[in-house]
Amino acid sequence: MTKAKKETDIEDEVISSTYINPLTDFGFKKLFLNKDLMIAFLNDVVGASIKDITYQPTEGLGEYKEERIAVFDLMCTTDNDEYFIAEIQ
Repeated sequence: MTKAKKETDIEDEVISSTYINPLTDFGFKKLFLNKDLMIAFLNDVVGASIKDITYQPTEGLGEYKEERIAVFDLMCTTDNDEYFIAEIQ
């Protein structure tokens, strides 16, 4: 399968799909770059009362598929005005 054909297949799947797969890079970014969803997710997972987050996105992509990494750094502020950093990989 050629690279162009593969990209077209992925685009067709995204357009025709009702749901976003959060296990793909595209799906994860699409879902969790939404600030409200990320705050709700972190509040459930961490058990904190986060009122705000600030994205400090960094991403490093390797030359080969095995080297690919994606990192999102978040500065989180709680209801008590405490701060902590969350790194999502």
